[in-house]
Amino acid sequence: MKFRNVLIIVATLGILFLMSFGFCINCGIYSKGKPTFTGRLFVCDNCEREEELEKIAQTDKNWEARLAATKKLTSQVVLTKIAINGHERYPVRIAAIQMLTNQVVLVKVARNDEDDNVRLAAVQKITDQPALTEVARHDRIKDVRIAAVQKITDQSVLVEIARNDRNEDVRTAAVRKITDQFVLMNRVNNDESQNVRMVATETLTDQILLKSIAEHNDNSNARQAAVKKLVDQATIEKIAQTDSDNDVRLTAVKMLTNQAVLGKIATSSRSSSIRLASVERLTDQTTLAEVVKGDEDSRVRLVAAERLTDQVALVEFAKNDMTNENRHLRVGGRSTYLSRVDARSIRLVAIKKLTDQSVLAEIVRSDKDKDVRMAAVQKITDQSVLVEVFKEDEDREVRRAAVNRLEELKKR
Repeated sequence: MKFRNVLIIVATLGILFLMSFGFCINCGIYSKGKPTFTGRLFVCDNCEREEELEKIAQTDKNWEARLAATKKLTSQVVLTKIAINGHERYPVRIAAIQMLTNQVVLVKVARNDEDDNVRLAAVQKITDQPALTEVARHDRIKDVRIAAVQKITDQSVLVEIARNDRNEDVRTAAVRKITDQFVLMNRVNNDESQNVRMVATETLTDQILLKSIAEHNDNSNARQAAVKKLVDQATIEKIAQTDSDNDVRLTAVKMLTNQAVLGKIATSSRSSSIRLASVERLTDQTTLAEVVKGDEDSRVRLVAAERLTDQVALVEFAKNDMTNENRHLRVGGRSTYLSRVDARSIRLVAIKKLTDQSVLAEIVRSDKDKDVRMAAVQKITDQSVLVEVFKEDEDREVRRAAVNRLEELKKR
């Protein structure tokens, strides 16, 4: 008898030992690294014994075990029991809902369940339009109503919700699905939420209505959203030059193609960000050169210099140190001085884009700024000029740059 008791104890300890390492109670597979539950066996991925799964899913004391089993169930009857069991943990119920195909049960849960997460999961599975409409109209939680709205196809219901729902996020979800252009225009003009008005504008496609918003709406965000969808360049040009809001004008400038208008804005706008945006779209070399010479903002001048391709203008900027030139600016009628750092930056940009070897040679031989000479050295292809620089330049770094350039040329 004692020996028998000892055997029972040993067997029990052995089972507990296997349990601690993950041993499936259904199929007997040892699965190292699988999640274990205190004092319980888990359900392995390979287990397909439906009866045992149903038992674990409904009766196991550990909810994670019930969840694992539920995810493998196929019985719609058992899944229904779990889905509507208000005493079960919501992750387990959601797992059951995600496996359900019975629309009647799903609709019942979506309409009546007390748990917000469970109702949301059910809404995401149902296709019944009347049920979705009911949920969208009456559910107390906005996320559940939004989920229903996203699946509704009836335009009249969407319009109703867009006009009447108390939550702006729900109205926004409805507005995104509306196709009636005049309804969208109504939301642009009348919704109390700035976000809803902006989304309604973004959803519009009618160019006449978009033009009206861009030109006349009192909300700058709505005007900006409308400008982004405009295709008429004449309207965009007008807004880029006359809108009262800097961000709206900036948006319009970034859509301009007319070089004359871009040039006018680049040389006359009081906003440096708008002048910069104009310069970034400019290709007119004369205007770009004017900006390099005359703008009061160093960023604008530098970007203009980077967009120059005209060799005559590049030679001028590469050779001339404009540090102390007092220039009467067009922008606001103010005068300013170009700092030494700004002047050098422009010169370096110009040198990098120069192709005239005689001008580059002149710069490396005579310019007082060592950084400028070094930049020119990098562009020289005449080895005799580089040898001359190595022998005669007063700065050791420039001489080293000449040697490095010579070695680079010899490798080609």
